Amino acid sequence: MHGVIIDVWWGVAEPAPGAYDFTHYKRVVATFLAAGLRVTCIMSFHACGMNVGDDVTVELPVWAQGAAVALNSHEPVPTASARQRQARRPSEAASGGGKRSPFYVDSSGAVNRESLSLWADHQPCLPCAPLYGRDSAATAAAAAASPHAKRTPLQAYTDFMIAFRDAFVEELTVRDRLLTEQRKQGFVARMVEAALLATRPKHVVRGCGR
Repeated sequence: MHGVIIDVWWGVAEPAPGAYDFTHYKRVVATFLAAGLRVTCIMSFHACGMNVGDDVTVELPVWAQGAAVALNSHEPVPTASARQRQARRPSEAASGGGKRSPFYVDSSGAVNRESLSLWADHQPCLPCAPLYGRDSAATAAAAAASPHAKRTPLQAYTDFMIAFRDAFVEELTVRDRLLTEQRKQGFVARMVEAALLATRPKHVVRGCGR
């Protein structure tokens, strides 16, 4: 085994808008790196535990579920127990107040809450978070000027990935250095092998070079 793959769950690492916590992931990654393994992290912006073979339950962030469902004026925000019991249920209002559900809804009206739908990628429906990497005073001023400003899911995903990159900057630097060394070693090894092949004497068998 040369490496492992880890899901970095949105519902685990962003418990509140713009509040990122990768503490446990950093411990796991450090353990694998110390063992000499490569680590591939997958940004998982969906829920887990609703399909065959799932042995763990990870929901979308509660704040994201509430904000998204609020697009439908007739659909109440589900409780935690209701979310765990039901992955799909008939929608009381696939569209309400002239706005569509941000979840996937089939022709029968059943709603799939495993992820936000692709159509909602550009729909401002999620609470704004502190602009990552920006001046806090400017962020506060922007929030005060527009207290009801919303982010699109794509903006939320982008903020999450930027926060992940910044949290793992040291590990990513180490990885890049190791990959560079491995490439150099591989190049040198290929050059040495080519040189050996070029200087290897040919044996003649029945008049044919081999």
